[in-house]
Amino acid sequence: SEKMLIEYFNYSNEDQNNILKKKEKYLKLNKKIVSLMGALSTQYKSQKTGFDLILSTFLKNEFLPQVTNLCAQLAINNCWPVREEWNNARFAALGTYEGKRDELDEIFVKYNLDLKDFVLMLIKKEKQFDENISFIEFLKKGL
Repeated sequence: SEKMLIEYFNYSNEDQNNILKKKEKYLKLNKKIVSLMGALSTQYKSQKTGFDLILSTFLKNEFLPQVTNLCAQLAINNCWPVREEWNNARFAALGTYEGKRDELDEIFVKYNLDLKDFVLMLIKKEKQFDENISFIEFLKKGL
């Protein structure tokens, strides 16, 4: 969608560079959140009970301070994770999304197609899709 947005609006090189810089900042922020999710998971594994307390302590003492600090370092004015309410479901959803997005970007690069041809290839592959595996895995098999 990001690539289609740039192509659709035919942004100048300067605008594209600004979009890329902003995207890189938010990718760093998302990667930080994913790494913090690993720390939270480790804390959960070390305890048998008290998960609500673990989560609230983690958010207060680790997550929010580190994310706030990173937003300041990256000069991100709209530090969305600080404003949101976090729970286990939100962490899980973000982790799933981040993993799939990285995989799709890798596939896009490996197929070495322009955006239009990549989307057309996805449509063609979807018609051949074997539902016994994920669509991402199906695309990787074709490489």
